[in-house]
Amino acid sequence: MFYQQFKEYPKNSQREKTQQERKTIKSMDWNCNGSYLATSSDSTIKIWSFDGNNIKRSTDLKQGSEQLEKLLFHPTQPDIIASITKEYVKIWDIRTKQSVRQEKKEQMGIACWSPNGNELAVGTKQNKETQIMFLDMQGGERQIMYQPKDKDKNFELKNIMYDKDVFVAVGQQNGVGMIQFMDVNNPQLPPLHQMEAHRASITQCKFSKDGQHMYTGAQDSLIILWQLPDLLCAGQLMTVESEIKSISVFDSKYIAAIGLEEQAYIYQIDRCLAGKTDHIDSIKLEGQPSEICFHPNKFILAIVCQDKNKQESVIHLYGNLGV
Repeated sequence: MFYQQFKEYPKNSQREKTQQERKTIKSMDWNCNGSYLATSSDSTIKIWSFDGNNIKRSTDLKQGSEQLEKLLFHPTQPDIIASITKEYVKIWDIRTKQSVRQEKKEQMGIACWSPNGNELAVGTKQNKETQIMFLDMQGGERQIMYQPKDKDKNFELKNIMYDKDVFVAVGQQNGVGMIQFMDVNNPQLPPLHQMEAHRASITQCKFSKDGQHMYTGAQDSLIILWQLPDLLCAGQLMTVESEIKSISVFDSKYIAAIGLEEQAYIYQIDRCLAGKTDHIDSIKLEGQPSEICFHPNKFILAIVCQDKNKQESVIHLYGNLGV
């Protein structure tokens, strides 16, 4: 069974604790081959090497004085990572510890890579108008004014995701969770379709690796599975008792999620498609979680929690370690 294989690192040796000098980890990401785990610590990117059993501090990238909001490893190049602050987006090569590209814009803390890694899409503000900036890896840039399909309603953008032919924006209009789909092959990114999807603002959006489903998590405590390309609701998950803070998908088979409570929940996608809404396992955490992220290739889950006693962030690893 899944939950019998999903075990916590032994506390004496294989559970790594990051001494953050009372600083909070706001973002975390694995690189594409799972050899590195990156975490944010105020204005510093911390890179951890992973040997299949343990994580060890590898290198630090100094962002400057700006607070880091988001980290994203390149989808195909394991040594390239993007960092987002309120003012800057930077692309780094961790081998040289140098920023290979930098753009100064008022950022929204949301970004995503295209599946092939040719472009980085970043949510920005220009004269209080929401825009999406596309940075290509060859040095080019295009700035697109973001407009919801129904211009009479105020759409608040919360997250973005890039699929092969569709660009997805999620957020809320008048308190209702909305999904908007845009044609990524059109330079102006015209809206194709917009729909109500949750009873509250949507904050999370992921695509399955096999391209068959999209998953959204919202402040209404629901995770909904959408069948692609029909955009039909294929199932929903209801265990989390608070808003969904972070979700991660493993091999198009499992979803991990955290909310405001000190628990992480694991769901099996096939069970959800069969009409089951409950989780198959839960993990008791030692503090309030902020990020959850599956290893890209192995049955391993990284969770960031806030230590209640020492007021620092702790990384916990769970799963098939050493395999």
